Amino acid sequence: MIDLLDNPDSAIDTDILAIPTLIRRSPRPFLRIVGEMSDSERVWGLLTS
Repeated sequence: MIDLLDNPDSAIDTDILAIPTLIRRSPRPFLRIVGEMSDSERVWGLLTS
């Protein structure tokens, strides 16, 4: 987890253009979820698909 308030340069290193952003790097393929994530079941479904 990267807190961009504490480490703003990480946004450049990870190509984060908007927050909140969740990036799954493993297993492949990479997945990037951007925006509102209050529906935890939906987010979990995307992460585990």
